[in-house]
Amino acid sequence: MKARTLLLAGTALWMLIGCDQRVAASRPVAADSGYCYQPCVTTLRGSIKTTWTYGPPNFGDPETDKKIAVFVLVLDKEIDVRGSDQFDAVTGVSEVQLYLPIGSLPISDGRHVTVVGKLQQATTAGDIFPVVMQVSTIK
Repeated sequence: MKARTLLLAGTALWMLIGCDQRVAASRPVAADSGYCYQPCVTTLRGSIKTTWTYGPPNFGDPETDKKIAVFVLVLDKEIDVRGSDQFDAVTGVSEVQLYLPIGSLPISDGRHVTVVGKLQQATTAGDIFPVVMQVSTIK
């Protein structure tokens, strides 16, 4: 049981820090960078992509976890996000995980959109990309 707990904790940590090709570099960002974390409201443009991943209860165990759809905005151009008291600065962000408002209509893959919302770094096992956005509007 202890080994399984450690394995699951390691899997969750791996997902939280994004140990794959989606990792955005954590290094200093210029003070004049136009993007910042919450409470700032940010507008981003790009194309929608749906990614499937393992969800609850263990976020990575194919035998017990259900598959969940994750909406991702593939940005028209990479962005840098200034650090804050809560979150580290990141550079070269090309994809942002989206949390859509409850009741939003489904969005088809490849659709070009403009989203408005608040950015934050990944903080939960469900955040599979380094930067996520709580979307307030999508057009």
